[in-house]
Amino acid sequence: MSVRQLGFLLDTLPIAFVGHDDEGTVTLWNDAAERLLGWSRAQVLGQPSPLPQTLSRAQVPVMPAALRPTEVKRRDGSTLDVITASMPIPGHEGSATALWRPEALTLEDELKLRAMCDHAPEGIVVLDGEGVILEANRATGRLLGVAPTTLTGRPFSTIARDERLRLPAASEPARLSVEGVSVTRTDGTTIVLDLLATPFAPKRWVGFLRDVTTSARTRAQLALYGRIFDASAEAILITDADNRIVTANPAFSAITGYTLAEVKGRNPRLLSSGRHDRGFYEQLWQTLERDGHWQGELWNRRKSGAVFPEWATFTVIRDEYGNVTNYAAVFSDITSVKRSEEQISFLAQHDHLTGLPNRTLLLDRLSQALAVSERDGTSVALLLVDLDDFKTVNGSVGHHQGDETLRAVGERLTALLRQSDTVARMGGDEFALLIPALADARDSIQVVQKLLSAVAAPMTIDGQEVTLSASVGVALAPQDGTSATALFRAADAALYSARAAGRGAWRYFTDELNLRAKERLSLVTALSHAVERNELRLHFQPQWDITGRRLLGAEALVRWQRGDELWAPGRFVQTADESGLITSVGAWVLQESCRQAARWQLPIAVNVSVRQLEEPDFVEIVSRALEASALAPSLLELEVTESVVMEQNEACVGRLRRIRDLGVRIAMDDFGTGYSSLSQLKRLPLTRLKVDRAFVTELMTDAADRAVAEAVVTLGHALGLQVIAEGVEQEAQRLALERMGCDEVQGFLFGRPVEPTHFEPLIPRKG
Repeated sequence: MSVRQLGFLLDTLPIAFVGHDDEGTVTLWNDAAERLLGWSRAQVLGQPSPLPQTLSRAQVPVMPAALRPTEVKRRDGSTLDVITASMPIPGHEGSATALWRPEALTLEDELKLRAMCDHAPEGIVVLDGEGVILEANRATGRLLGVAPTTLTGRPFSTIARDERLRLPAASEPARLSVEGVSVTRTDGTTIVLDLLATPFAPKRWVGFLRDVTTSARTRAQLALYGRIFDASAEAILITDADNRIVTANPAFSAITGYTLAEVKGRNPRLLSSGRHDRGFYEQLWQTLERDGHWQGELWNRRKSGAVFPEWATFTVIRDEYGNVTNYAAVFSDITSVKRSEEQISFLAQHDHLTGLPNRTLLLDRLSQALAVSERDGTSVALLLVDLDDFKTVNGSVGHHQGDETLRAVGERLTALLRQSDTVARMGGDEFALLIPALADARDSIQVVQKLLSAVAAPMTIDGQEVTLSASVGVALAPQDGTSATALFRAADAALYSARAAGRGAWRYFTDELNLRAKERLSLVTALSHAVERNELRLHFQPQWDITGRRLLGAEALVRWQRGDELWAPGRFVQTADESGLITSVGAWVLQESCRQAARWQLPIAVNVSVRQLEEPDFVEIVSRALEASALAPSLLELEVTESVVMEQNEACVGRLRRIRDLGVRIAMDDFGTGYSSLSQLKRLPLTRLKVDRAFVTELMTDAADRAVAEAVVTLGHALGLQVIAEGVEQEAQRLALERMGCDEVQGFLFGRPVEPTHFEPLIPRKG
């Protein structure tokens, strides 16, 4: 239909219709407009509109706009209050505006409008003054899913359960506009309507119903996206196709320090940190254009100038034709993540107490140093340093001061070396020094001498003076090995030899030491199979009352049947302890001792090392041994050395308490040879003290040894403990101990350790 044909149709209606193009020029002017406004069609067609710009220059609506009261001027200069509504002209650019005076319409006019309303694409209802529906067009029926005639006589407010659907009272503004009304159709589906009702004659209202279901969903979805955009903890930045910033969310401002106003219209390169070269960005853009996205880590700069790492995802946004419309960047500040990674990496390669490199990092640096040494023809020195008798020092000053001492030693060793050298803590009281690129291997001698002097110099820890010494083992590459493993093995063998030589000694690796190292490795290998091959034996030494007349128990002592030789503990127990095999050997000794004690119904004492006590399941090992042998706990005694007290190992002490709670007796062996204090001694759940053989041997000739032995007896009784002396070989020694009040004795005077079959005759027969 042409605009001219539309004009002929509208000439039959009593409502003024005025059409405009996009420039506000009049394209349509019906007869009712001539009568209402005073201008003839010939006077206005093709001319600028005489109507207000709000009507003539308004954006063309997609659907009929809401009705609203408007004041317009007539040709004679007078003004009129009219009701207006704008709508698009079907098939043409531009819009038509309907104008009418509500009080001027008659019932006849309404009937003329009815035919047009019935064919309108938008739902239209006619209401009386009470809001009852008088007429409903076909579009209304289609919207609600009912025949239009069924709506007649129903109140307008019953279209949906919404309190807003009530015509305003006479005292209120004569207009009802309600958006987003949810309506359930007769088929059960739900639609969303915008409703508008406006009076157009006395006691007559016209209502328009517009289906906005799709747009409402779109608006809701857009609102949700907007909330997500604003609430996102990650920064979101949107640019146009020319990479100019269009918008950014609050997280962007929080991370970068820039407000949206400061960056809008600018290129994101303002965030560049300068850490990435041109090639990096070129590759980024190539990936983005090829794949449509890029993801990775990069560094940017905040408004403050601070550089920070971010994890970013860049995405290309295209329209339905494949044209680039926008770029989206989503990124998060990973500063804390990078710090955590650095901290984890540091902890993985450094000692937590001293901050020095640990074994892992030292091995890596040693491998690199050996590679450089092979290339340049230089030497590499590896020094293993062990603090002599540090457990005693640690026990005398306490754990905290012991830790501070280790830190101080680490600082002294670091101060000795070049920047290219490495000081590492291997664990416990053992350190390592790596000295690469030595032109002359003999230069390492000076390092060793400086090292020993630095360690030996007195240091003050928390106001207390501490004096140390160290044993050092030295291995050189390439002569002692060309791999990190070989060099460590050589240095360890040298350190083992230095320890055996006494405090403050140092040794280079030699062929002889290599032979000893191989022998030690062979010994460890053989010992590791001793239990499964049934090569271990138990001998028992009797323990008597002080008179030597009554057998009170026995001490279990392990032997190793190695081929044709029966090895005493002194030949293999230390190696077992150093290699960690003492746990399996000790478990076997404990099980066999419990089995023999149950058979004889005689108390048996078993020696337990600190390493065994450090095992988390040691209490369970003791419980299983008791249960398997059906031995009464009171018939088992565990002998621990004084080092448990000196090291102040709370975990070990706790396990001893749990074992004592089982009913097992606890004795302290070698008491008096260390530096434990009375306050430390009180922490252990002891039942017996043992006077060391070192004081018994010279009991009759050394006044100091006699005084110590007597003090141990007195102290033990003061603490409510039984006291036993070992190493008693002379009757004079026994008599002296009896005068001191010692309770029990053991030694060659009363019997050597013997096999079970030779021990049994000593056990008194019952009955």
